[in-house]
Amino acid sequence: MEDVLKLYIRNEKNQPRGVVVAVKVGDQMCYGFSLLNTRLDKWDRVKGTAIAMARAAAASYKLPVVPEREKMVVDGFNKLQDRALKYFKDMPPENIRIDLTVDEEDEW
Repeated sequence: MEDVLKLYIRNEKNQPRGVVVAVKVGDQMCYGFSLLNTRLDKWDRVKGTAIAMARAAAASYKLPVVPEREKMVVDGFNKLQDRALKYFKDMPPENIRIDLTVDEEDEW
């Protein structure tokens, strides 16, 4: 059984623009995200969650290249990490913490 925490990424008008998830798999925490392309897509929480879950299960993925979009994801991950540290008391904190220091060419 996997435990999942989900948080919606919202813009300044409080409109949903993406999803970040933290998935407990055994004794590790995996993080994933999805962001809405506001020019081409309509908000769909089910599809967004599915994309974020798929990224959490992937071996690696890239963060958005656009700095504003990357900041949205990183901020979401930080908020979700804080929630996960409080929620998953049975896990060591070092297994929950997310390291967001990656080189530009590295995959996440």
